Amino acid sequence: MGAGDDAGKSFVTSGFTGTGGASAQPPSPSPPVAPGKVEGPLKSITPTEISKRHILSKIKRGTPSDVKNTVILPHVDAEADLAAIKNNQGKWLGGNKYEVNGRIWGLEGSGAIYPVRGDGLVEMNKLQYEALKGLITHEGDRDAMAKDKRFSRYKFHTTDEDWNVAQGVYDQR
Repeated sequence: MGAGDDAGKSFVTSGFTGTGGASAQPPSPSPPVAPGKVEGPLKSITPTEISKRHILSKIKRGTPSDVKNTVILPHVDAEADLAAIKNNQGKWLGGNKYEVNGRIWGLEGSGAIYPVRGDGLVEMNKLQYEALKGLITHEGDRDAMAKDKRFSRYKFHTTDEDWNVAQGVYDQR
């Protein structure tokens, strides 16, 4: 469910438990590849990493944004999901999508993994993501953000709902 799908809700994640904590845990050793048929792009593409632009603790002022952006909340062990996909333990959904632990991940041709939706993932539009970057850059100070030329260009287009979603994600840091 996207952040804008529910009118009246200011912050939406699937199954968010409210737990925090750092997501910068060392990756677990990868178990051997599960026996069985390898399906989808895993036949020819080796997953490599998760782009930093999706990891809340790594988002910075200059982080690129897209029309749609999915942010991984700190309580999600994204490295474990990546390891499961690498080891053929995810469910192939067709195309380049795999499901692991209630989350859907996409696999790019380069091997990069990106979050799509699911438990602990927040789908954001460009304005919400830009507002989040501004809040991170200015440590939650919207007034300081409004004076920053990099972010002020978005202020007239950013709705209250956009601000609420960005603030909800920012508060999980």
